[in-house]
Amino acid sequence: MNQSPDNTPSAPSGKKPFPSQVIVLLALLGLWVVASAVERRPTVELSDATVPQTGVANAAEAPAKPTDVVAAKAPDAIRLDFQELTKQYEVYRKTKEFSKDWVGKIDGKVVAIKGSIVPADAPAEEGKITRFWLSNPLIVYDGCQFCAPPSMADLIYVNADENPLLIDMETLYLNTVTITALGKFHVGRVRVPGALDYVYKMDLEKTL
Repeated sequence: MNQSPDNTPSAPSGKKPFPSQVIVLLALLGLWVVASAVERRPTVELSDATVPQTGVANAAEAPAKPTDVVAAKAPDAIRLDFQELTKQYEVYRKTKEFSKDWVGKIDGKVVAIKGSIVPADAPAEEGKITRFWLSNPLIVYDGCQFCAPPSMADLIYVNADENPLLIDMETLYLNTVTITALGKFHVGRVRVPGALDYVYKMDLEKTL
């Protein structure tokens, strides 16, 4: 092992240190999941009724909505769930590629999927979120980041630059917040320097 002039051991040559951003993100995700499982935080479901175009989301629970919110508000959207994402990810793991038929039906299309919000960054004071992870609710409710870490099938990277999610920070940290997200879906592994890789991405249009 090499040593620096002050005798502090340095990383072996040829090996890059583990990015600190990845460690921070994993720690944040782990704490989020553990807090949800251990503290049994109440669940708040946000909709377009509680996430207005301007202002901050109301901390109260979302009002009653139609039983089939997707059919009522986005009848043309493709319905998607994490069970299907897991099934398709298993194909990818075994063959190193996704089913071409499935990709042709889903990639670049507008989909609706329900999940729990996990921030990707420290939230802004005004409560505006421009990117986050939409996670499998089962992971948040019952999982443990350290004993059963989520797979890539359990996380969707959501880009909300054009349609930021506005949410009260107290609501986000004191509750498990779920949304039904509507947006353009993308399939394919993306390697992000200093962050987690992902295979699923959504460009958020709105919440239902």
